[in-house]
Amino acid sequence: MKKKEYGGYLPLELNRKTEYFNYDNDCMIRLNCGRSAILCAVFDAGYKKIHLPFYTCQSVSEACRQYGIPYEYYHIDDRFRPLHVRLKEDEAILWTNYFGIGSRNREEQIAAEYGNVILDHTQAFFAEPVMDVYNAYSCRKFFGVSDGAYLIHRGLRQRELQQDVSSPTAQYLMQSVEAGTNAAYHNSLENEKRVERAGILQMSELTRQILQSVEYETVKKVRKQNFFYLHQRLKALNQLDALADRADADGGYRIQDEVPMVYPFLYECDGLREYLISHCIYVPQWWKWVAGSPEAGAFERTLSQYLFALPIDQRYDEADMEQICRVILNYV
Repeated sequence: MKKKEYGGYLPLELNRKTEYFNYDNDCMIRLNCGRSAILCAVFDAGYKKIHLPFYTCQSVSEACRQYGIPYEYYHIDDRFRPLHVRLKEDEAILWTNYFGIGSRNREEQIAAEYGNVILDHTQAFFAEPVMDVYNAYSCRKFFGVSDGAYLIHRGLRQRELQQDVSSPTAQYLMQSVEAGTNAAYHNSLENEKRVERAGILQMSELTRQILQSVEYETVKKVRKQNFFYLHQRLKALNQLDALADRADADGGYRIQDEVPMVYPFLYECDGLREYLISHCIYVPQWWKWVAGSPEAGAFERTLSQYLFALPIDQRYDEADMEQICRVILNYV
């Protein structure tokens, strides 16, 4: 524990208030990344095996192998519902709230149907936890921090963990303010590698103080507004049935409390990704390994190849959303 210091230079100024999640210790653990939250859920419950969605990052299965946790992949339908999953008493299913558009009702249905559930909220930071099951959150996908995750569940046992130290590789966050995210991209990848190598750690103090300074209500408002704008302009082209399911009487998107991570634009069009990137709209191909896997289902391969995760975060406004739309519509 660091000693109290007096005098000297002034550190980074952060308007410290409170984190978005602030449960008691028997309900929440602060961790360094989403993988750590998922692993801690498995250890806390004593699950002997976990069922993972095929459409997911391989880092989760790699972490399972590293810690000796047996796993099995399952497929999803075009509404992201699990297909043909049968759990034994000591097994669990990881269900992903893709893009942050999954409803509270859907999560409660999954929890009720399977019982042993880890809700993957790494793409749904603002989703309210279902306290009878495990809820894993990631901070880096929603805020400018270099590590950070939460595991939330009623009756959690705290673990003795070393605390992460993120400042040595957090320089890219400040660099991006002055030079843009593309200029700092290489350094951000170095931080990703650091987090991946670190294993299971507590959240760093730097990240926790940054999270205490975030204007969460503003973030929620902006993300929703940007999501709605893109949907109104692109819904006629979007081939994602899960969005069509939530259409209201006027063709808009019916939302409850969810705050999306991105706008998921599914459009089978070769060359669009490269065209967007050439116009400084960075839409990486998520989980390329799925597109090339003969074991993946047709829908999962389509998502991997043609899902464009359009940015809607708090850096942007309506003019930015219109620019993204113009670029897409000009190409298609």
